Amino acid sequence: MTRVAKIGWFVLCLLVLLYYALNRNNLDADIVACYGLFALSFPLGWAGAAATGWLVFGLDRFCGYTAPKDFQVIFFWLMAVGFGYLQWFVLLPGAIRMFKEKRNNHVA
Repeated sequence: MTRVAKIGWFVLCLLVLLYYALNRNNLDADIVACYGLFALSFPLGWAGAAATGWLVFGLDRFCGYTAPKDFQVIFFWLMAVGFGYLQWFVLLPGAIRMFKEKRNNHVA
């Protein structure tokens, strides 16, 4: 079951990236892609958004480099997918496993 969930979740993430790649000339394609990634990687996806924002701000402020929109979206996609995978398929199953072990080891 978890293998199917992993594959399905990753396919949805790829579909968000594909949507952006096919519609990147549209004005709001980056916003739609980011909302899709927020939904797939919530709540740790916000950390990816913050990392992307700080990277883009730092490059602009300290290096004078304004990153292109495509770089920002792809970087955020990588961060959100990484954090989303970590939360949904590593941390959450580990927390559930730990909770079940504590519940089963509890002597009434």
